[in-house]
Amino acid sequence: EAAPALTRFANSSPQSFMNGIKAARQQIVARSDEDRADFLRKRGFSKAESGKITGIGGRTNAVAATISATQEISKRLITVEFVTVLNEQAPWEFRPTVSSIQVHPGQLYDTAFFARNLTDGMLVGSAVPSVAPGQAAKYFIKTQCFCFTQQNFTAGEGRDMGVQFMVDPALPEFIDRITLSYTFFVNRPATAQLISGPIAGSTT
Repeated sequence: EAAPALTRFANSSPQSFMNGIKAARQQIVARSDEDRADFLRKRGFSKAESGKITGIGGRTNAVAATISATQEISKRLITVEFVTVLNEQAPWEFRPTVSSIQVHPGQLYDTAFFARNLTDGMLVGSAVPSVAPGQAAKYFIKTQCFCFTQQNFTAGEGRDMGVQFMVDPALPEFIDRITLSYTFFVNRPATAQLISGPIAGSTT
């Protein structure tokens, strides 16, 4: 029954379809996690409700955590996905070195994200992490992370930036997949300071 309609679609001009895509893009009200949360908050949704709708809102630790040497390692397997977010026209190449890994809660793991400065000048980058689902954030523990400090880049420089993390064995049983997302942006005040002099607490 669908064959005639599919045939007509296949033989038709794609212009109307492309026009529809362009029109939809013009109606976009949010292009980042923060934009989406802000859009919902302005329309009366609470912070918790916004986090449930967008799947974000889970902020991880902002400083290095310390893990006990006797930490118990679970036999359970959790999939951790890695995602990167860039604003439009951001002067970076930014991506995870692997898209996902399977981990045992209680065990430390290392991964990395690659970033490259696409400009012909120095830049300072700062990263903001988030975890989905939001309920998993307090169970996702970072012991090392490039997001803890500003990242200095010379013109055209590219490098891997490391993350060491552990999933707490107390992670609720109904969660079997976690997404760690980083938004990487140009820290313009720090970039201006880098050009004029060294920045304390930064990484090159």
